[in-house]
Amino acid sequence: MEKENHISVDNKHLNEFINMSLDTLTESDLTRLLEKTASNLKQILDCEYVAIGILDRGKYISFIQSGFTKEIVSKIGSIPQGRGILGEIINKDSVMIVEDIKSHESYTGFPKYHPDMNNLIAKGLFNGNEKLGRVYVANKEIGFSEEDEKILELAGKLISRSIMHVRMNNTIKENEVELQISSLKRDLHDSALQNLIAVNMQLELIKSNSSNAGVAEIMDSTIAASKKVIEDLYDLLNKQENLPIGYENLSFELEDIIYRATTISNIDFEFEYLLDFDVSSSMANTLLTIVQESVSNIVKHSKSTTAKIKVFKEDDYLNILITDNGVGFNEDSIKKGFGLKNIKIRAIEHGGDVQINSHDEKTVIHVTLLIN
Repeated sequence: MEKENHISVDNKHLNEFINMSLDTLTESDLTRLLEKTASNLKQILDCEYVAIGILDRGKYISFIQSGFTKEIVSKIGSIPQGRGILGEIINKDSVMIVEDIKSHESYTGFPKYHPDMNNLIAKGLFNGNEKLGRVYVANKEIGFSEEDEKILELAGKLISRSIMHVRMNNTIKENEVELQISSLKRDLHDSALQNLIAVNMQLELIKSNSSNAGVAEIMDSTIAASKKVIEDLYDLLNKQENLPIGYENLSFELEDIIYRATTISNIDFEFEYLLDFDVSSSMANTLLTIVQESVSNIVKHSKSTTAKIKVFKEDDYLNILITDNGVGFNEDSIKKGFGLKNIKIRAIEHGGDVQINSHDEKTVIHVTLLIN
């Protein structure tokens, strides 16, 4: 898995990026989401035009603009296909800056009625090796700077995750209809809970990119509040009727938690799920809570580069094995907010136990839950 370096953002743009992150987590319609993102990006970069193109098998299926009038869009007609200079960036995950578009060697002109473009900053959108699309920003009066390059680098990653987030939510909804799962499972899949988990992780990302102590303090309290709501929702689900949760759906839930952690960290997470049977909703929610807490701890505290979550059955117990190659910790010196105490309580409530082996180069946490 390709690693991502943290990108610092000037504090004056922090609110706009928070708004972009929240839009990502709360908007289910991709077109509306990208319209908001393009508008925010136009404001942040103080430019005349922003366009975001979404690709499918190499061709645009959607093209969102900000700064173009409806009349101009209507006159331009069909969706552009990114030929010439506009197509160059599709194979690049880095930002491309063009100070004078018309003098560029790949300039091939623009469609009739297209607004005049002077300078350009652009980036390809990727999910791993998958080409999701492109984002173009044009016509900044004073020209684009290195700071603008950093902003577009972060915005490009955020847009890519936005696309994947909407796709994931749509897949969940389609699977729910197809499988006709219980109302409890629909609640578990509900965007409120999933989005709260994502908000928590996005706030962690924003906090790590800010050097402002006041902002960090506000972020800490906000993160703690969102985490408490997540725990309360899981507790509420635990009190519902003890309906079975399909193991395939549970695996998907866990993958979603780990995916979100991967997107905000430099950690290569490996996930192995070996259950082939359904578990009770109470057991499922405990498993989700423990994995969420463990993954969050690894991201925030471990300083690791690799981690693995393995879920399997052994004898009468459901086992959760969590390993990372980080700095380790002394259990007696762990701060209250670390969350290990919560994991232990959950395990004991399900007739299980937690065993910890941590040292300078590796941490192994083994949680067992008694299967009723």
